[in-house]
Amino acid sequence: MTRKCKVGTLGDSSGSLTCSMYIARRWNVNSEIIPYHSFEAAADALKRKELSCILVPAAYSNISEFIMDNKLIATEVFLESLPPLVCVSKNTNINLHKTDKIYLHQATNSLLREINIQVDNLDVVYVNSNIEACKELIQDEDANCISITNKLCAEHFGLNIIAILRNSVIMPWVCFANKSGRCFCE
Repeated sequence: MTRKCKVGTLGDSSGSLTCSMYIARRWNVNSEIIPYHSFEAAADALKRKELSCILVPAAYSNISEFIMDNKLIATEVFLESLPPLVCVSKNTNINLHKTDKIYLHQATNSLLREINIQVDNLDVVYVNSNIEACKELIQDEDANCISITNKLCAEHFGLNIIAILRNSVIMPWVCFANKSGRCFCE
């Protein structure tokens, strides 16, 4: 009998809107995917043995914390394509030359150069996820703000896609388990 494993990753109750939730569902369709507000929160749950494993993109800026954690072990690395990464706004007639604020996840920072905006006076606000980037954009009263997110989130929140920045990014993903056990998600 194969047990259903619990995989923790970055996400929220909206389903598969974060790249991490989307990839986790594609990676192991028989698993229960548990969303966390941060990868660190997922790792803490793993250490408390509430999860079978956690899934983290190799581009995550603090992945070394998990690699060097003496209670965790990387058990699998695989490649998977992200959903398209897009630049979005709340309205259809935004003037990018007047953009003064952008919401984005740290991992998408390099995409700033690909948007036709003045970055010198730009207020760059880093958030924990693509979902949060969309929610912050929607709540912001400034009509001249934008966000970098994934296409899943943009469509879910009904945002205007200004540009597709990456149509397909192949990302390495790392599965971490407790050092005392392995992730049995077959």
